[in-house]
Amino acid sequence: MKFLGSTLALLASINGLVTAYNCGSDVPQNVCQIATQHETIYVRADNLPIRWHNNYYRSGGKNCINVGTLSDRRCCPMHSIQPHQYITSGRYDTLGCQFPIKDPPRIHD
Repeated sequence: MKFLGSTLALLASINGLVTAYNCGSDVPQNVCQIATQHETIYVRADNLPIRWHNNYYRSGGKNCINVGTLSDRRCCPMHSIQPHQYITSGRYDTLGCQFPIKDPPRIHD
């Protein structure tokens, strides 16, 4: 039984690592780009809802799954976007946010 519990704990921790994308140590916060009709905003890549004009909306989700494609992934300095908040394009640029680090190609045997 201990083995099963340890295995489940290990799988849960690995799943958390797999769903995050590589932002590096300089800009470690995973964020998602959302294009609205009027502006582009950036939200946290988690499941906390976003407060906008006194209403709550769905967040980017782990790995930006709620907002679209892989091209919507971005990286910002830690704590750039607080829980339930978002930032605008202007703020995104001034914070020094950027695209994720591309994974190196895999070498096959």
